[in-house]
Amino acid sequence: MHVSAYRRLLVVGCLLALACGGGFNPAKFPNPVDLYTASLQRLEAGKTQDAIAGFEKLTLELPARDTLLPRAHFHLGRAHAKRKDWLLAAQAVTRMASEFPDDTLADDALLEAANSYAKIWDDPELDATYGRSAIAVYQSLIDAYPTSSRRAEAERGIAGMQARLAEKDFRIGEQYRRRRSPHSAILYYKEVLDSFPDAPRAKDAYARMAEVYKSIGYKEDYEETCSAARSRFPADRGIRSVCGAAPVVAAPVTTTPPP
Repeated sequence: MHVSAYRRLLVVGCLLALACGGGFNPAKFPNPVDLYTASLQRLEAGKTQDAIAGFEKLTLELPARDTLLPRAHFHLGRAHAKRKDWLLAAQAVTRMASEFPDDTLADDALLEAANSYAKIWDDPELDATYGRSAIAVYQSLIDAYPTSSRRAEAERGIAGMQARLAEKDFRIGEQYRRRRSPHSAILYYKEVLDSFPDAPRAKDAYARMAEVYKSIGYKEDYEETCSAARSRFPADRGIRSVCGAAPVVAAPVTTTPPP
């Protein structure tokens, strides 16, 4: 009994030494379960570089049917995200979701991937490729897992990204307007309204487009734009300042036929 207990303590002590002492070496762990456990511990302790080394080894060496493999990919993505290596994080969890779509963490992985792409595109002035990637991954989560508990967060993510894309197009329209290129400005305002009608910038796009139409003498387009703007945003001050109040429609006059 004393020898068996001593051996158990010795094994535990050796594993702790491998995980915590004098450098983390994934190659020294006796089996994948111990390496996974130690890597997860390192991740939770904030030792992200050690965790990445451990999970990367597991993703390369575990057999395809091993139940630890999807989790190794998932936590590898988490480790990269903790280091703000957003693209590496997105790639790791996207791979997990695509290779193991039936895993219980697949929808979580898609959400992590979409959030990582969203983190990359943090400024509307930048190229919007990663913003559109975020929307595509959020949507794939909704399509593939319609009853997921992550659906509401994915829907909020799409709305947030669409608001940023609308902001980008609106800013470009404003640049063209200031440069006295009205037709180019109108194209971008229309893009906001056609692609992102529910974005916060939609009402501003209506007001600016009406203003530009008025400035170049396009009376019919101005009136159509104002009519649509009033219909969607009847109380918006910016639209009312450009378009004025809605015209009063006279009530039809009825006459009583003679007896």
